[in-house]
Amino acid sequence: MDGGDWVALGAVATSALVSLVAIFQGPVISATQQRQAEHEKHVRDRRADAYIAQLVFVLRQMTYMKSVYPIGDPDADEPSPPSDEERWLTTARVMAYGSEHMKGLAKEWERLISRFKYEAFMLSPTWEALETDDSRKERSRKIEKVLTHAEELFKDIEKTVADELQISLPVVPQDPSDRFNAWLDRNSRPPQT
Repeated sequence: MDGGDWVALGAVATSALVSLVAIFQGPVISATQQRQAEHEKHVRDRRADAYIAQLVFVLRQMTYMKSVYPIGDPDADEPSPPSDEERWLTTARVMAYGSEHMKGLAKEWERLISRFKYEAFMLSPTWEALETDDSRKERSRKIEKVLTHAEELFKDIEKTVADELQISLPVVPQDPSDRFNAWLDRNSRPPQT
């Protein structure tokens, strides 16, 4: 074999190697993209579950707060607030799958609930004898402020859920051979008459 034969043999071997890489690379990239798409769908589904649970939790809590105030003590017929267990589970889901913005809203909601519980407890008949009319009016003003803040915060949570659960399809890089095959299909059809 002379030098030209070695060059030709090297070119054939390189071409064969490139062809083999191209043959095996396509399925590997495709499988990786498939796993990534499945993971993203899993996270989106869990986030949607967490956000719906958060909305239900917030709605139940708001219904309860409105039933308690201005009385201070709910009647037996009034709705009960979500249990601590429900609150913990809902908050844990949001903390696990929520965006940073949604996590912040959930934490702010928790602080608001604590403020409401304290103010509503202090309005209960148990403490009535210890307060003056002015202090009760001030407490009522504070609890009204908490309820107004709750309504605003609920709107923020609702908007965040709507914005973040909008589904957009992931952008998948297109294989150049797919475009070429599509071009061939378009150009190889007989003309329509």
